[in-house]
Amino acid sequence: MAHYFIQGGIVFSMIDDKKTGIIKDCVIEVKNGKIIGVGQDIKIPSNSTVIDASSSVVVPGFVDAHSHIGLAYESFAFEQKDINETTNPVTPELRVIDAIWPNDSAFEKAIAAGVTTVCVCPGSSNVIGGTVAVIKTYGRTVEEMLVRHPAGLKVAFGINPKVSYGNQKRTPMTRMAIAALFRKTFVDALEYLKEKERAENCKKESNKECPKPPKRDLAKETIVSLLKREFPMRAHSARVDDLMTAIRIAEEFGIDLILDHAYEANYIADEIARRNIPVILGPYMRVRGSSESQEITFKTAKIMTDAGALVAMMTDHPFTPEWYLPLQAALAVREGMDPYDALKTITINAAKILGVDNRVGSLESGKDADIAIFNKHPFNYDAITEYTIINGKIVYQNISKS
Repeated sequence: MAHYFIQGGIVFSMIDDKKTGIIKDCVIEVKNGKIIGVGQDIKIPSNSTVIDASSSVVVPGFVDAHSHIGLAYESFAFEQKDINETTNPVTPELRVIDAIWPNDSAFEKAIAAGVTTVCVCPGSSNVIGGTVAVIKTYGRTVEEMLVRHPAGLKVAFGINPKVSYGNQKRTPMTRMAIAALFRKTFVDALEYLKEKERAENCKKESNKECPKPPKRDLAKETIVSLLKREFPMRAHSARVDDLMTAIRIAEEFGIDLILDHAYEANYIADEIARRNIPVILGPYMRVRGSSESQEITFKTAKIMTDAGALVAMMTDHPFTPEWYLPLQAALAVREGMDPYDALKTITINAAKILGVDNRVGSLESGKDADIAIFNKHPFNYDAITEYTIINGKIVYQNISKS
């Protein structure tokens, strides 16, 4: 099926607003893994391969902006997971791509729910946990699945680093120490960069004896890339104090920032929105286990969207299973969010925040053919996935549609 057509009943392209983004009796042309065209005027030549979705709802493959799928694999409850390296609070040199297991059975369940792209992150036990990666949910190897790496640097504020290292009687034991570790790490990286540039510039400009460049340091090089804004800081932060500390440090060092979890973002929606800081909300299908999770409410997505912030949803899999991503967005609708805006939080908004909207998140010409087809709107509790397509390949098909 290198070249085929999807004849859809209702297509949610997620382009622009719902007036232009919802297309009835729409045809999608797919060729060699890419979308060639989307519209009502596309002619289907005779003898073409056609997927009949005339009584179905077609949406972009869902995008989960924050997950640990492949790191906390299901079915092995007592096996050590690969989420947190709790031996050092500052580990920017770690790369999540070195720990993702493509054969985690959770990938199959995610695909069956229409989830086609995920951002896999290290955990939040460390102040700086390592780089994150955006991958497809289908592939034999991480290299086949990879969309973007590094796509950010996972860091954490608040209770998790305090518990991880305070229990070991090591720093950080307080929020003050967490912030101090960030500043020290960033200043050390800036000094490393200065020494490196001083040696390089001297060698270029003169024949005199020049200072030796510093010994290569992978941790500092990752931080230098962050400071050069090659990727954003993904800040695990929930309470207002932690959210503002993340913002304060990002502004102090000129870092691009994304706020993850952000349970109390509703209290400072204007502060976040006016700075154009994206927010990835969730997981909400959980208990209130600490002072950081007292503001768990699906209302926050609407509040932040109304304030003008760019908002996405996360599962934080396995804390909420990956296949419940569309359910989380649906529950935001129950709390007053516009359904189209809610669908954006798990499609185009998530893709924009992750920096991969040139490939996924909407149905338009030139993008990857990542498509989910349902028998009704996916926010319905009894909606059934009929097809999931990744890179133009049908990777899931409901038996009743075969």
